[in-house]
Amino acid sequence: MPISRFDRLVISILAVLAGLITAVIFLSPSPTTQAQSDGQPRIIYISWDDEAADQLYVAEFDGEVITTTPLTQTEADVLDFAIAPDGSQIAYAILRDGGAADLWLINRDGSSNHELLACPDAACSQAQWLPDGRRLIYERRNIPTPGAPPGNPRLWWLDVASGETVPIFQDNQMLGLYPRVSNDGQWLSFVSPIDQGIQLYNLTSGNGILIPNQMGSPAVWRPQSDNLLITNINTSSTNWSVELTSVDLATEVTTVLSQPMPGEQSVDDSAPAWSPDGEWIAFGRKQPRTPMGRQIWTMRADGTEARAITDDPKIHHGEIAWSPDGRFLLYQQYNLEELYAKPTIWLVEIETGQRTEIASPGTLPAWLP
Repeated sequence: MPISRFDRLVISILAVLAGLITAVIFLSPSPTTQAQSDGQPRIIYISWDDEAADQLYVAEFDGEVITTTPLTQTEADVLDFAIAPDGSQIAYAILRDGGAADLWLINRDGSSNHELLACPDAACSQAQWLPDGRRLIYERRNIPTPGAPPGNPRLWWLDVASGETVPIFQDNQMLGLYPRVSNDGQWLSFVSPIDQGIQLYNLTSGNGILIPNQMGSPAVWRPQSDNLLITNINTSSTNWSVELTSVDLATEVTTVLSQPMPGEQSVDDSAPAWSPDGEWIAFGRKQPRTPMGRQIWTMRADGTEARAITDDPKIHHGEIAWSPDGRFLLYQQYNLEELYAKPTIWLVEIETGQRTEIASPGTLPAWLP
């Protein structure tokens, strides 16, 4: 029997549907592929190995099981590290005999571990990435003779690909430590010991702003904004305070965010960390003029809705870091009442307060994006 025009139309439609179903089956990621692309939160930190050398470690936490893996296996101590903007590489400083320190570079999976910059007569550390992922700013302290104390800190550029390094400032008398780069790469902040303040230096125009500061703590840049947080001592009254202050570069207006707790006339706040969306601040707070441990608090960007996340005076909390999704806080703690207490790394879910120990011992925790 001949096939009618209607039959041919139905067959064509069925063929198209079959093709679409096949494409969906083959192109849709399998559960395994999705799990691999989503991944689990990864944490990088410093701990010591069996030879008592400080190494970089990576921890993975799936909500139930914690897996830790050594990232470096150096004979010397790892001093500090900085994660590339895309999370693919980690620059880190290694302490050598005589007080000198070199800069090294390693991929996040442990491959391609190599020396980035040899500093035979200097201590090179505190590296900070530029947003382009091609350059670093680091702190360099010359060492006149092996074993001598490092000299004054100066800030240098480093090209990651070529290894070329030059001073940021032509003026050799310009000192700086704790460099921090704004998220757009336009501004550099650093502690200026000579000026007793925090210098804000525009990397494009060369213009600068000095913010008087007595604490010597690094500034913290707000994500996607020319706004930053500084920690400063307020000695305007007999009840001195350590306060968190917001600075708007566009207006150069400073706003004190810290507010005393009920019944107190002063505060002691420090070590702020912005949430990924820039709407919240996590920070450390302790009762002024007491030996109690610093607790973790959060507040909105304008200083309102401040609340405690931890409340254990015998435990000192610090090195706070937000998770990329803003749900968790990563931090370092140690027990003030325990002799020779080891620092440990913990995770707390902000909404529930549930805490999980990640590593013991461990210091300087950070998230791998």
